[in-house]
Amino acid sequence: MAAVLLIYHMENGRRKILEGLCASMGIRSVFADAESSHVPIGVLSGSMEPNALWNCGMTERDSTAGDAGQPAPSGREPDRARVHSTIEEEMIVMCGFTKAQFDAFLEMLRMAGLKIGLKAVETPANRSWTGEMLHRELSREREAIRTSLRGTGSSSEGKD
Repeated sequence: MAAVLLIYHMENGRRKILEGLCASMGIRSVFADAESSHVPIGVLSGSMEPNALWNCGMTERDSTAGDAGQPAPSGREPDRARVHSTIEEEMIVMCGFTKAQFDAFLEMLRMAGLKIGLKAVETPANRSWTGEMLHRELSREREAIRTSLRGTGSSSEGKD
């Protein structure tokens, strides 16, 4: 699988810089909009077949919610209530990166001054998760680390 970077909740200026970094490294970037935050990261990255949506507990209605104005394959209208996203901070997911690409990409982020609070790597364990599920898990892990560090007198505030 070729390297893909999934980008969630990023304003256009920062996103364009990140997309430029990806292009310079031969990494395909995918902006996951609010509708895409309900799609498994493996489907967005290409590591899972789209029909795997049904194997991830999503329904046809869920999987077509992002087709603005297009009826679902069954002829039903998409469920408009699912089109919003609870992801309210920047998050990136690195999919199919080699170790060299991973190291170089993180170094380029640092050199460009792009601090992104939530970063993840696609794994077999998380590729069936939606962006929202991954965001919740990363947020919980970050809070657990902060709580642990407060107990030891250390701080991770402002560090990426």
